[in-house]
Amino acid sequence: MNSLSMNLTAVPTLEKIALLNLAARVCSDTEIKSLLEQHETLMGERGSSRIIEIVSLFSLPIPLKEELLDLMKPVVIEISSWILYIRHIHCEVVKSLRIPCSCLAEIDLVENLRWQPVGLLDKHLTTLDLLQDERLDKAFRFVLACSCCSEADILLLWQMLSRNVRRRISNFIFLPIVKYWTHRLETAEDKDYKFIPNPRFPYEFAFDYSYSYLDAMYTFYQKLPYEVQNYLFGTYGRNLDDLKKKIFDEIVSEEYENRVTIGLVNVDNVAALRYFLQKFEPIKGRKLLEAVARNHFINNELLVFCLSQMSCDQVTELLKSGRGSRVLSCLVNSPWQESFWGFISDNWDDLTKTDLIELLNYIVNFKIEGEWRDFDYVSVGAELYIRCYRN
Repeated sequence: MNSLSMNLTAVPTLEKIALLNLAARVCSDTEIKSLLEQHETLMGERGSSRIIEIVSLFSLPIPLKEELLDLMKPVVIEISSWILYIRHIHCEVVKSLRIPCSCLAEIDLVENLRWQPVGLLDKHLTTLDLLQDERLDKAFRFVLACSCCSEADILLLWQMLSRNVRRRISNFIFLPIVKYWTHRLETAEDKDYKFIPNPRFPYEFAFDYSYSYLDAMYTFYQKLPYEVQNYLFGTYGRNLDDLKKKIFDEIVSEEYENRVTIGLVNVDNVAALRYFLQKFEPIKGRKLLEAVARNHFINNELLVFCLSQMSCDQVTELLKSGRGSRVLSCLVNSPWQESFWGFISDNWDDLTKTDLIELLNYIVNFKIEGEWRDFDYVSVGAELYIRCYRN
């Protein structure tokens, strides 16, 4: 598969890696963790004051302290969004099983986070750590294992579940990939759990882009604070009511019918997508990338991974499908900003004026008005304005 000619891999400096490590340390403060557990994004007066107080105690030159404060917002929102996601999955598991469970109260979600050098959470390693924590409910851990396609943990935890729990969890709506794994486990039970390698349609039984699935996803995104919506989903995070209508309109389209026919479903993390790309034949792998990249509920990290694996022709088709502003709003976020202008230049002919205007509105209404300082958004906005309205 020919990959995109542009390298979208973020390579932070040693100084930035050190500052990001300090930002993570700030979030380990007891008061900060308490605010995060309460689903605060820490950008209010109480959180900001405490962050400034902690940073002031570091033995750093003033310019580095200011740079550290600028990095705090994306780091904090990374953590906040992860906690919201994990807690929502747990709530959905409890709802499916109809049994009260308070296992998450037993662990410190913030203290156990694993980080990538670029300042993003390493969600895969963090999830794998959670899978080994026996204080957590087995069914909850099974769902987490399914989400990141950890085969060994999936099989081990499945065998620990009762028949009744297996039956209830197999209809887990929020993560359709759970349905795929429970089906494979049920059909492999009489074969000593020997899975058929390279299944023809790995997602065949997981595809559930139905009204119930969309309602489940929509309910989750409605719970997210405004800043988290916009951080994770770019231009799609601005008005979820309009987005919901757009998705439901697409359900009846020919594109949706084709996606059902080829048996694809949208995963929500890089680890799961990597897993299935290894299982697919090259042609079906390309179709899988296209399906995932067009998902309206795709987060920035997964979208960048898709772009890095797609051919130039696939990227062109993605931009022409009306996803231009979403792709650009992804690349204007940390840690991919160094690729932002290069991507625009390389794909200028495939971007529309509407794409640029929507991106400009995103930058002004979210980044500039929200006082994000991890990038020079004012200069970016000014340049976009010139490009949008140049004759």
